[in-house]
Amino acid sequence: MNRSSFVWMFPRVPSSKLLVALFALGSSSFVVPAAADAGKCQLVVRAAELGPDWKRAVADARRSAAENGGDCAGALIEVDGEEARLEFTMADGRRAVRVLHGPDELVPTLEALMTPLPSLARHEAPPPKVASNPPPSDGGPPKSPPPTGHLDVMALVGGRVAGPVTLVAPTLDVGASLVLEKWEIGVIANWDPIYVDLDGDDDLHPYRFSSIAAGIEAGRRIRLRSGLSLLAGVKLRAAILHEAWHEDDASSGQRVEHETERGQALVGAYAGALLPVTPSLRLRTTLTGDLDATHLGQNGAPIAGIPPLPWWGVTLAFGIESELL
Repeated sequence: MNRSSFVWMFPRVPSSKLLVALFALGSSSFVVPAAADAGKCQLVVRAAELGPDWKRAVADARRSAAENGGDCAGALIEVDGEEARLEFTMADGRRAVRVLHGPDELVPTLEALMTPLPSLARHEAPPPKVASNPPPSDGGPPKSPPPTGHLDVMALVGGRVAGPVTLVAPTLDVGASLVLEKWEIGVIANWDPIYVDLDGDDDLHPYRFSSIAAGIEAGRRIRLRSGLSLLAGVKLRAAILHEAWHEDDASSGQRVEHETERGQALVGAYAGALLPVTPSLRLRTTLTGDLDATHLGQNGAPIAGIPPLPWWGVTLAFGIESELL
């Protein structure tokens, strides 16, 4: 092949134009993959162990992120038991951290964070910040939904031991509590229909000895990995003790009946557990100890041989708790 035919097959191109073409081709080969990765919201999960509920929540979150990544550049989910820490990175580099109290909060929180904010377009420069002016309402990440509560009702039966002498009684407790996040506060009432003195003489026992009380309680709920929750709190109650006894009148030979009542201010603490049966029904057990703040250490009996009214007590009760609202 002579030189003329070689030039005919490869026409001469100015070197400057050739360099520009090669640079444009090379640049396009690097920009396309970067554009293809934009808009992806990658979820990274760290956990020693993922339960079934968390596995389903993570799968739903990945599906939601794939369908609508929104303002998401990535998210890190660190699971610890029933709780988790969500670190969300926005497309502009800002970060938001949320604490999740259960797997059912993952998808709603993630979708709220992925929602684009009605702020300035990204190619426009933001207005200068002035120290004296408050930040704009849409300048930060959306907040998590406010905590919601529900109303529970409960009914429990059990036994009570009181002193200073050994008095035992069956007990019935009823109440209603407002449960908000990890806390509960409610009203309670209980009835001890009859006490029995295990230490005294049967002939000297009061034929009727009962009490009724009502008050408030407030405590904390600690949810464990298995769904079991632990309870701990305090109780303040006002109680009325009723005691009746009889004695023989030596002059008439007849049996005379006597009665007495005493008020109490009971200050106590309780601990217990909740075991879910259905989403709205739980088994509840509590152990309560209390003191009569108005009669600490007093053993005053109405007459000799009649057991004194108690100034301390311990109650163990079992029952159910159900969501009303």
